[in-house]
Amino acid sequence: MTVLVAYATAKGSTRGIAERLGSCIEGLGQSVDVRPVAAVSDVHSYDVIVFGSAIHNGQWLAEASDAVGRLRSQFEGRRVWAFSVSSVGVTSTTLSKRLARFLRRVTPEPGAVRILRDAADVRDHRFFAGVIAPGDWPGFGRVVFTLMGGHYGDARDWADVCAWAGAIAAESTRDTERRRVWAFSVSSVGVTSTTLSKRLARFLRRVTPEPGAVRILRDAADVRDHRFFAGVIAPGDWPGFGRVVFTLMGGHYGDARDWADVCAWAGAIAAESTRDTERWT
Repeated sequence: MTVLVAYATAKGSTRGIAERLGSCIEGLGQSVDVRPVAAVSDVHSYDVIVFGSAIHNGQWLAEASDAVGRLRSQFEGRRVWAFSVSSVGVTSTTLSKRLARFLRRVTPEPGAVRILRDAADVRDHRFFAGVIAPGDWPGFGRVVFTLMGGHYGDARDWADVCAWAGAIAAESTRDTERRRVWAFSVSSVGVTSTTLSKRLARFLRRVTPEPGAVRILRDAADVRDHRFFAGVIAPGDWPGFGRVVFTLMGGHYGDARDWADVCAWAGAIAAESTRDTERWT
């Protein structure tokens, strides 16, 4: 499983959280890329996306909001986890505890996260507290910060960051294990048709082993069925002595694809997928 952790940072606090998320997920055996959102142009190669930003004035930074809009069409149907970094996180804060409890209840999601929810399968959006330095609240803002019970320093809860990373890895792994796969192979002998003699075809159906790639697929996914279909054989497909062997096997050239069987199998896939979806929901 390949994970992208993309972030927008103002002064480095959010970058530190993104890097820790990446290292914690990687420590659980996943492949991880940690990149600034501005450097992300394509997410198709990733199985899981973790997208986060610092918050200024209640909203994600401009580069993060721009990236959501720019990549919106690529997010469709993908699993996304979002995080925001501000003065108040789920487990820690740079403000008074009483004010933090209130803000956790009433603070709305940034607009970019709402757009992300419309475009993707957002599994969770988590708030983390960041780092506050005296220069972050200049002028009258410093007075307001003091009145809110603010204190300078690093409020990042690394245990919470890694716990969230673990939850992402665990849920993603469960999703991968649940992924349903149907496999098919095309050769001279299918389940219902063949380009060889019927007698030989019956024998080959009993003794032909599955291709190695299908066995690997069964180890990695929930393979519901593997079906053989006969294909098209032209004279040039069995050159030289192979043509003699093909003739001895009762071979005949032409299109042996059984379209009724193909469509019936497609129908079985659709029916079983629908039953599974209804069961899960």
